[in-house]
Amino acid sequence: MTNQTIEALGRLRLEGMIDPLEQQSRSSEFLTLGFDERLSHLVTAEISYRDERRMERLLRAAKLRSGASIESLDFRASRGLDRSQVLSLASANWVRNHDQVAVFGPTGVGKTYVACALGHAAIRQGHSALYLRYPRMLEELGIARGDSETGTSHECLVQGGGVDT
Repeated sequence: MTNQTIEALGRLRLEGMIDPLEQQSRSSEFLTLGFDERLSHLVTAEISYRDERRMERLLRAAKLRSGASIESLDFRASRGLDRSQVLSLASANWVRNHDQVAVFGPTGVGKTYVACALGHAAIRQGHSALYLRYPRMLEELGIARGDSETGTSHECLVQGGGVDT
């Protein structure tokens, strides 16, 4: 394999194929595979690479609190979380149905953690999310409605259906 091929893959933005192609050229196990099987392996690697990059990009943009996940939620009775309801919300059907979820409760019960865990679950299913504390959300909503001149999120909120204008 030549550096020219590797450079061409990079120029075509097929970075996810570069390492597997180098692996194929070094490994004797791939020599027994036909062209279609080797190409299929490369295409699958590229898809995985892009899916991982997309997930990383969505997680960064969401600004979620780190470590929050549905799997790490504490469902002990003293916490007052309804396991079936939380798991139902984690399926992200509410996102697909264009519904909203509000998390309420007294200080210190883990509202932020639950909200971030739900956001993380939605991102793993290919949706985007954004964590905003309530005062910031009100500020963004005011910007989207035209009540403020300092914001940059107007288009995002209006297009996302987050504001009735």
